[in-house]
Amino acid sequence: MNYQKRFEKCIEFLTPWLDLLEVEALKNYPNHISDNISSKIEVFKKLAHNDLWAFQNNFSLQNIKDQNLINFMNQIKELTEFNKLDIEELKLPNEIFKKVNPKKEHEIYSILSLVNKIGKVDTILDIGGGVGHLSSALVYGKERTSYCVDFDETLQKSGKARLKKWDKQGLEKIYFIHSKVDKNFSLNEFNQLSNRLVIGLHSCGCLGSDLIKIYSQNQFENLILASCCYHKLEGAYNLSPVAKEKGLIFSENTLHLASRCYRYESFMDFQNKLMLRRFRYALHILEYNHGHKQFRAIGNTSLQDYKMSFYEYTKKYSIIDSLDESKINSFYKSSEIQNSVRELILVDIFRAFLGRVVETYIVLDRLLFLQEKSYNVEIFEAFDRKISPRNLVILSR
Repeated sequence: MNYQKRFEKCIEFLTPWLDLLEVEALKNYPNHISDNISSKIEVFKKLAHNDLWAFQNNFSLQNIKDQNLINFMNQIKELTEFNKLDIEELKLPNEIFKKVNPKKEHEIYSILSLVNKIGKVDTILDIGGGVGHLSSALVYGKERTSYCVDFDETLQKSGKARLKKWDKQGLEKIYFIHSKVDKNFSLNEFNQLSNRLVIGLHSCGCLGSDLIKIYSQNQFENLILASCCYHKLEGAYNLSPVAKEKGLIFSENTLHLASRCYRYESFMDFQNKLMLRRFRYALHILEYNHGHKQFRAIGNTSLQDYKMSFYEYTKKYSIIDSLDESKINSFYKSSEIQNSVRELILVDIFRAFLGRVVETYIVLDRLLFLQEKSYNVEIFEAFDRKISPRNLVILSR
């Protein structure tokens, strides 16, 4: 695979959409439908809920008749699809997974499969390792040790207690290191060894970029990196030579999309999301019409709030002083408001597809940075999307 060519195609693809990505559709109301998206939104409007759900979750084009939209979605698929990792049939003792949720267990088995692709690994640097669940799995039954590094000392104390209770052999192979990690992090004990592997499982924000630099500056042999929380990058991207020359600058809203895109939703979750957004977006339009032009976050709500009438919801959350129940409910039911609300929802769905391209851009940039340092690098879709949507994982050797 020519990763640089794909990266450059991501740049070319995203450039016309940066304005749409920069700000949520709701904050652009009433100018939420730009010319380059209007035809696509009209196609979406014709889809039944189950078809829209299938389209969002599975890139299903079965009921899409518009060839331009089909071509567009196929282009996104070509940019964002990577080889899925073949997860080996492995079985570790139940004690290793005490108090581990199914998502983390799935991720650990996937990481084990990646480690087995590397071959000989004697020492692991587990960054952000917390209580040491991943380290425990990686050293079990192996002649290897792990340095489990985390800034949360409470988690590490809990990890030591867990090993004493359930995995005394692991206690002899895992060293808990209490430290903050940034690009200048160094651990002498690890530096002096060989056949080393650096792992960042869901390295948040800048930590992912820092691990890339720590790994390459110290010329460690192997790296496995799964990242998340791209909205916390604080400019720590565009690392590769090609990105420094041609790269894009993303707004925080754009990076938020990369952090939350590609989630799989059950049909019930999808319906609940639509129900929530109908009320929330109609409330914003109502307040906009009453002179409150700035977008306003209303904080946490519950599903019970959306079983109220729109008037009751508005009375609970609106900043409008006087409310007439009949007028408020008529406003909500009007075809004009329902159409605007539906448009805002559909623009959100469309933007989420672009978010996956932004995530791909960030991961490819990191890969190209490592390739330039002469590492052999691959990207895998290493986790099942239904379980763990931040599933693009770099393997560098």
